[in-house]
Amino acid sequence: MKTFAMMVMLAAVLAASSIARAATPLGPGQWGTANGNTLTIESIDATSGMIAGRFVAAVAQTPECKAGGHEQREVGWYNRESHVIAFSISVPQQGCSAVVSWSGHYDEDTQEILTQWMRTSGTNGATTMLGTARFTRQR
Repeated sequence: MKTFAMMVMLAAVLAASSIARAATPLGPGQWGTANGNTLTIESIDATSGMIAGRFVAAVAQTPECKAGGHEQREVGWYNRESHVIAFSISVPQQGCSAVVSWSGHYDEDTQEILTQWMRTSGTNGATTMLGTARFTRQR
């Protein structure tokens, strides 16, 4: 009887832990980075995987680039089978014309979007910068 009761308790604990760790598919919501960037996914087309949403960069407003805090439309793609995600924005503000693209994957267990990004800007003195970003679900 003791063995049976222990088996039932173990089964209950395992069931509870699997519920608590249930994978969460990527869907509409708000995501943020440690430096204050915000990605809002408004929709993901179930057939094509096209992502539509908004992005607010936390870029400091400087005389050359006043992009910080301005909302930009973003477009991207998500593959539900491989969890691969890619999205980009175009920043047309005066003094900092740029395209920023992110590519990475969504981790269903941690609900994080882990990416590498590339920012290409300008015509005179054009630059390309690379980095990484971790987006965590905010809501």
